[in-house]
Formats: sequence, C-alpha cells, structure tokens
Amino acid sequence: MIDPTGRPWLLDGHHSALITLRLVQLAGLASYSVSVIVEKDFTSQSWPEFYQHLEKEKMIYLPPEIRNSKMPLQQKLKFLANDLFDLNKKDDFMRSLLGTAFKEIDISGKDLVRYIEFYLAEIIIKDVSL
Repeated sequence: MIDPTGRPWLLDGHHSALITLRLVQLAGLASYSVSVIVEKDFTSQSWPEFYQHLEKEKMIYLPPEIRNSKMPLQQKLKFLANDLFDLNKKDDFMRSLLGTAFKEIDISGKDLVRYIEFYLAEIIIKDVSL
C-alpha cells in the first residue's frame, strides 16, 4: 500500500520478507531485492482513512493499550515500524516464522488466526531458546 504521503508500506508478506532479511544477514550478504505489488494507493486520502482501512482489514497490530488509547492517530502510527530494517528490530523472528507457516499451509479465518501468532510466539519464546 501507498500511504497518504506516497510512502510504500509492506503489510502482507512482511513475515516472509523478515525471514529473508534474517537469512541474508546470517549469510553475510550485503543486499537483496524483492518484487512487490501495490494493492491500494492512499495518496489522495487522509491518514484517518488510511488507518481505518488498516484496522478494518486487520493489516496492523497495535497492543490494546495503544489501539484503544485517546492518543492522536499520528502518535499511534509511530509505534509501527519505519521500514523493513526497523520492523526486523521490533517484530519477533518467531512471529515471522509462525506467520509464514500459517500462510504456507493456508490457515485462514478471523482475528484469532491473524493474531494467534503473536500469542504463540510469546509462549514459545518463554520456553525455547533460539
């Protein structure tokens, strides 16, 4: 998606991209490239419209204390990653593995399936050292 300022957002497929980034880093490679498809362009729309779309389509996850807070929208958006490298720091590798596995075996459904990876990752991280 393209946000209201014209900046691209990697939403669907970011778990695969993060796993690829991690493997590239582990292999010591300097760079790599990926192809993307822009599914929606919000350059002619407002930030609230953009954010509402992201929430409606379950494309972002903000912890409930942030999502339900009275803070201004632009402040909420600051909790999201700035780019793929920032996402790699903020997101969890285990979540990326689980998200990719769910996609590969075609698990689908409502909020539970979309967000269960967050909860599974927390549980696994507590019990498993990677």
